Amino acid sequence: MSQLGQNIYEARMALNWSQQTAANQADVAVTTWSRWECDQAVPAMPQLQRIAELLGTTVSKLTKGV
Repeated sequence: MSQLGQNIYEARMALNWSQQTAANQADVAVTTWSRWECDQAVPAMPQLQRIAELLGTTVSKLTKGV
């Protein structure tokens, strides 16, 4: 996992959310969410902002080290 994927994963786990829950909240398929966490895809900036908001963090913290 890159820093972005790892940070998304850690923020999700801090909320005790499953990938399904996170995907539902972000209005994306669970496979899309999984691909973000596994660094098989990178969310577009609007999606990244939404992810940060849902996970209670900032884009800066999610992308730190990327």
